[in-house]
Parts: sequence; C-alpha cells; structure tokens
Amino acid sequence: MRIILLSPPYLPEYMRNARCDFVSLSATQWYPILLGYCGAYLEYEGHTVKLIDAPAAGLNHDQTKIIVEEWCPSLIVLYTGRMSEDNDIEFAESLIESVKCDCVIVGPYASIDPKSTLSKSKIINKLIAGEFEYPVGELASGNKFADIKNLICRDNDILINNPTREYLNTEQLDEIPFVSKFFKKQLDENWYKTPSEYYPFTDILTGRGCKYGRCTYCLWVHTYIKGQTYNTRSIHNVLELYFQILLSNSIILGLCFCLQTAPWPNHLCALRQG
Repeated sequence: MRIILLSPPYLPEYMRNARCDFVSLSATQWYPILLGYCGAYLEYEGHTVKLIDAPAAGLNHDQTKIIVEEWCPSLIVLYTGRMSEDNDIEFAESLIESVKCDCVIVGPYASIDPKSTLSKSKIINKLIAGEFEYPVGELASGNKFADIKNLICRDNDILINNPTREYLNTEQLDEIPFVSKFFKKQLDENWYKTPSEYYPFTDILTGRGCKYGRCTYCLWVHTYIKGQTYNTRSIHNVLELYFQILLSNSIILGLCFCLQTAPWPNHLCALRQG
C-alpha cells in the first residue's frame, strides 16, 4: 500500500514533534521521531511510504497538497498537534476529498481525548491511541477494524474503543528498523536544529515511557506510554545503530538519544569495562 505519514503545515516555525507544541522563536525543529519509527516499520512490512514533515520543510498548505496529490496515497497517517488540531483535520479532509484515500489520526496529542478529536471531523472516523506502528500496519494490511487493538473508530456517531494493546517489548522494538536510515532517505538533516545539539544532528528513540512516570506536565507519560513503564531496545541493538550512524552519516555532528530513565547506559559502561 502507498502510505503518506503527514505532519501537516500550519504556522511558520511551528513544531509539533516534541512533548509540547509551539511556534519556535529559535527555529528549533525536532525530528518527527514517532512518525519515523512508524515509517521504518511500514517499509519493513513491505509498504511504500513517504514522510512529509511540512513545518520543518517550510511547506505551506498549497505546496503540501500538490505533493500529496502527485504521490496519490491509499492511506494518510495524520499526526496532529494541540495548537494545530483544527487546522490539521481540516487540511486532511481536503486531501481525502481530493485524493479519495483513507485516513487515520495518530500521535500523543490525539490520544489525550480521542472522542473530542474525532468529533471535529465528519470524514475521518479512525484514530489510534498510544503506540501506533503495529495498528497502522494492521490497518494497511486490511485487518478487520474489530481486530486492531488501540484503534478507536466512529460508526454512525457511536464511538467504538477496541481493546488496548500491550506496549512493545524489547524484542519487538529491536525488530523495528533503525529510524536513522529511514530519515536519511526521507528528510533533510539541515531542517532540524535545536540549541542543545550540535548542528546538524540526528535523533533516535532508544526506549519508550518513563520509570518515574508521574510528571503532570509530561505529554508522553499520560498519552503514549502511560504510567511507570519503560521499555527499551537492547544494548546491542543500540550499539549497532550508533555505529551505523557513524559510518553512514558523514555530515552528522550530533546524536541525540531520546531517553528518560534508561538502564542501558550502565550496561554500556559495563560492556566498555569488560
């Protein structure tokens, strides 16, 4: 299936890819890390995927629409923001009417109140709460809606909440291809910068959740991986990714490990000493 992963256009310098969304005064842009892992997984499953990060690429609504129409997807995976939610849904509806494709909403912001998010659209009737690689893959493969965990869908104004999927474990996370390879094919590293990292940099997510998991201000521990759960890739998988980035990205000067309370830095030190 041809699938577009879409972070829609909104305001100049708008950024929805972190654990808060804002219009950046410093031109900060983080990688669309969750969409990236979803795209890497979908390619692994045999689908043809295009990632459009419109804010980072500086694309406006008309430019983005042209790209989508020319690419002609069968499915749009829509990553919405908090500030931009009305804009995102309205724009996706215009794409659905133009391209005649299906659409599903994903991401932590949409997981805050799925009922409210879905109520804003008369066309889009599907939303995935929490982790979305496997559910999007099952949707793209034609699985019955009732069999797709984490899927929330609307049928004649009745909201149907499917059972919640168990969080991906270490073995499952290790099976998802490295996001750095996917980003290198799909994005321009020069679009992404933040004052805390050398420029240009790349971003990887080595674990999901947080062992503390109590911070009231953290979006992800209340919507994506809830509570005191922290699941990581294996240390050997992280090391393989690290060396792959060193060998294949000659222009990259910084590598950001997105982690909260990961145990594997201790494991890395132990391996180095051993």
